[in-house]
Amino acid sequence: MSLTNRVGLLAGLATLSLGGVAFAGSDESYNDALRQIDQLRAELAEMKAQQGDNWLTEQRATEIRSLVQDVLADADTRASLQSSGMTAGWDKGFFLASPDGNFKLKIQGQIQVRYLLNKRDNPDTGVGTTSGFDIPRVKLKFLGNIFDKSWTYKVQGNFSQSSFGSFDVTDDMGMVIGTVDVDKGNGRFVLEDAYIQKDFDNGFYVRGGQYKLPLLREELVSSTKQLLIERSTVNEVFGGGRSQGIEVGMQSDWFRFMVDYHDGIDGQNQPWDDGAANTVDWAFAGRVEGKLAGEWGQFDDFNSWNGDPFGVLLGVAGNAQRSDDGTNNYIITADGTVDFGGANLFVAWVWNQTDPNGADATNGYGVVVQGGVFVVPDELELYAQYQWGDSGVDGDKDLNLFFVGLNWFFSKNNAAKISTDFGYSFNEITPTWANSRAGWLVDGVGQDGQWVWRTQFQLLF
Repeated sequence: MSLTNRVGLLAGLATLSLGGVAFAGSDESYNDALRQIDQLRAELAEMKAQQGDNWLTEQRATEIRSLVQDVLADADTRASLQSSGMTAGWDKGFFLASPDGNFKLKIQGQIQVRYLLNKRDNPDTGVGTTSGFDIPRVKLKFLGNIFDKSWTYKVQGNFSQSSFGSFDVTDDMGMVIGTVDVDKGNGRFVLEDAYIQKDFDNGFYVRGGQYKLPLLREELVSSTKQLLIERSTVNEVFGGGRSQGIEVGMQSDWFRFMVDYHDGIDGQNQPWDDGAANTVDWAFAGRVEGKLAGEWGQFDDFNSWNGDPFGVLLGVAGNAQRSDDGTNNYIITADGTVDFGGANLFVAWVWNQTDPNGADATNGYGVVVQGGVFVVPDELELYAQYQWGDSGVDGDKDLNLFFVGLNWFFSKNNAAKISTDFGYSFNEITPTWANSRAGWLVDGVGQDGQWVWRTQFQLLF
């Protein structure tokens, strides 16, 4: 029965009761009528309350039904977007990926802003004090996987300030008519890495393209994760750099190796019919590492963070190649890394021989010893490094450098840090050892005592 009908019924009953009272004209009947009216009023109030509660319940049910319908519609929309292949977010870099993760593109970047102050005594050219700002690295990286997570790729380049040397200018007949030098500071985007890799379930992988040769460990550790501001001069002179080729490797719980057939050391960005790729008959490189303690991931950098497990990594590597003119080149290196969970130690030795056809061989050697310790856990790290090198060239001075400095980390993963250090050369810096990116310039003949102060801010994104 509706509320209107119920109210009408009660009103009618009340009228009849009052009419009966007037007709009877007795006090007792009058009192009975009043009691009935009070009872009817109470019943009416109760029915109103009950009807009101029902109204609220119906309204709430309607609202809930509407909310559920909205949620289901939103879920359908999200499912539709997922099936169309779009997920995005942040995982050590911005990424776009399919819902199942089989297709993924990650974008990363690196910026290094550096200030250098160099002091030389009586240089043959230039002034004794040289200083200024530098941006040695502005890198972009594109990496990920395609089809499934076993097919990976990487493309990396640097807006380099380094000199690109020179190139020949030819006429329509292909005759060289001049040479053009490429100046520093042009900021041209230079391809560094570009490779495709297939991983297998048993730990093996095959890689093809352009990448770092598996030789000196200092070179293999990213420039974003070095202990010092810049890699050692020993690494720059004796290392193999990047090349184009194919690599086969394997990693187990405690052992890994890499073997390469490539275009020759420093064969970066060389076409197959020109440059190093055309002058090298064959070239092979390989590296073997044994992890005696710790985890593989902790050796991706030269820092040992507080709380990391004790770790020991030993490695040996070599390269052999022969050029068209009969010149042979050999590189052998050995290194050891120890992480103490808050302190680190690294030692490396390298031998490099160039054996020209019909001439005496030149044997060069180099040693790097460095270590660091956190004086404020995971925030402030002190470090020191010593470098020694012998180019093997008659009359050339040995490399003899010492560095001391500190790193101030804003994040544990090297994403933001400020570094500053002071370096001193005990011997003359000859053209062999000059390394402007690291801050070392050519000394005047017979001069020594060159020093450099470097400060750098690094940001990764």
